[in-house]
Amino acid sequence: MVGVAGIDETPVIAVSRLQFRYPWMLLSALLRFRSLYRHAQSYPGFIRGQVSLAGPRTIMNVSLWRSRKQMLAWSGTDPHVVAVRLSQRQTLEVWSVDARLSAVSAYSHRWSGELVLGSLSTTLAPSGRTLTEEVGARGPRDPRGLP
Repeated sequence: MVGVAGIDETPVIAVSRLQFRYPWMLLSALLRFRSLYRHAQSYPGFIRGQVSLAGPRTIMNVSLWRSRKQMLAWSGTDPHVVAVRLSQRQTLEVWSVDARLSAVSAYSHRWSGELVLGSLSTTLAPSGRTLTEEVGARGPRDPRGLP
């Protein structure tokens, strides 16, 4: 769906990777992201954000938004702009990408919610079939539902 000024209204995922100059800068960056998430929760388009350590000097941030328009509106707020400027001074490398979530995996509705650990032959589906049996019975499928 396309909204105002041609900006797509489908859900968006944003991923950022920040590599800091020194390891001790990570703590303040993690606290800054927590503060940004609290701020973002007051915006209607924010769904969820997660930041994690990706290396001794690196963090990864993933956030979900209801639309790109709402994400862009929030990204221009003072707390985000200040955080970006500070991060730019503290980092060696920053990359960021956002992508539309235009489809749901054909397999997502089959997940029982159980976390499966171990071998691929571990029971996966409520039907009691194993992953090997489940995939073998259906054969490979196009995730868009095409034959």
